[in-house]
Amino acid sequence: MDNIIHLEVPPYPMFRISAFREFEEGEWHITRKNMEYILIMMVEGTLYFTEDGKEVELNKDEFYIQRPNTCQSALRPSKTPKYYYIHFTQEVSL
Repeated sequence: MDNIIHLEVPPYPMFRISAFREFEEGEWHITRKNMEYILIMMVEGTLYFTEDGKEVELNKDEFYIQRPNTCQSALRPSKTPKYYYIHFTQEVSL
């Protein structure tokens, strides 16, 4: 997987939703098919999840952009992560 995300502008990314999330002790990341970009900005703790089978670990002061059309799950519970997330979409110009 390419580590660089290219967003063609215009059109500009469209904001969908954002919030603060805090896991309980022993909580696991959900299993889902992600259909949009999600920017995660860690505040504390450790968040564990997988994208298409590849494990991702995020810690305090790190950020990550989840890509659309990926299968997400977890192999183990996270360590009480606290983070902000922003969901956004990007239209493809043809």
